Amino acid sequence: MGTSKKLLAVCVLTYRHPDTIRKVLPQWLLLLKELDFDLYYLDSSPEPETREIIEGYEQLCSRLHYVRVSPDYKGKGFLPYHKDFLPESYKYFWPIKDRSVPTPELMIRIYMNLINGCDAIEISQKHPNEVFAPLRYKSVYTYCAELYRDLAWSAIDIQCSIYSYDTVFSHYDEDMILERYPEPGFNHAMGFFHYLAEMDSCTIPFIYAGKKRCTILSTYTPSGWRLNNTGVELFGYNWPKTNEALPEVYSEYRDYAVKSETSLPALFGSVDGLLSLNFSDDSNRKYVEHMLTEWDKYSDLPVEVAQMIMKRDFDSVYRWFIDTLSGYLSSEQIDKASLLCSGTRLFLENTPFCNNSENKQIYDSLLKMYDDAE
Repeated sequence: MGTSKKLLAVCVLTYRHPDTIRKVLPQWLLLLKELDFDLYYLDSSPEPETREIIEGYEQLCSRLHYVRVSPDYKGKGFLPYHKDFLPESYKYFWPIKDRSVPTPELMIRIYMNLINGCDAIEISQKHPNEVFAPLRYKSVYTYCAELYRDLAWSAIDIQCSIYSYDTVFSHYDEDMILERYPEPGFNHAMGFFHYLAEMDSCTIPFIYAGKKRCTILSTYTPSGWRLNNTGVELFGYNWPKTNEALPEVYSEYRDYAVKSETSLPALFGSVDGLLSLNFSDDSNRKYVEHMLTEWDKYSDLPVEVAQMIMKRDFDSVYRWFIDTLSGYLSSEQIDKASLLCSGTRLFLENTPFCNNSENKQIYDSLLKMYDDAE
């Protein structure tokens, strides 16, 4: 008789973040004491610090494992999807960022869903543009296209999906995925939706990671695409392009799913997002000029604002903000005023707006509304 499969392998992808590992690893160890899963660190750092930290803790926990990956190897992110990559057999695997660790409550909910059986689990907060709206996601998805419609924007975030080796990724073919979805950055999510479309049915529980309930703790480390100034290309070109290659079952919801991602406040959905993406840089110009010709596909922010930012006309952006905020407040659209202010925090730090005490009081209260929203 063959050896029975273990339940879950958590696969942490890390590169040159020893301080982050040092902060979050003790929290993982607490979870390992209570629940049955194994924790693998896939480290491609040239320096030895990360390995030394993890190997020091390995002596305390037999379910913690360090996996060395060559810094020259370009396919580290794909390793967890290969079931023969791990030294033991598992039913499920969870790729996750090195800065993140689930709270005990979230981990217990994950565990209970896994032992009850499913094809995947999706973990997400509300879409940031919907923080004041009722939660609209299903508790369990059985139709892949509906999952794509509602949560593709979340599923591309490595840490929000837990997958079955036995069903969804039972016959993973990396070469095929890279050939069909060649634009980099989203191959993991495209592989997920691609293989879901091949299944007759699926069972995918949704776990709401609300701010005040179960969530994923995280220590801040900037994403590589921010450091490399590739965000406009990644989300303005690669993301829409790679969605076009998905199976036909998703076609009805493709535009909606694409925009759910690109309209995030951290991307093209806010003034701060456009500024942080260096939207006005010459290096991004060819992507920006194309996006502006069909801006409604990317964002609900007025195209005029995007054009102002591209031209670095920040005085006009400031006047637009003042006029828009005044209109929302006079018409008592407080939720919209709160969303507007939350999307212009960074911008307003460089304006005189908050020098006025009355403005500052209104602004702070609107930001608090957004931050407290469940």
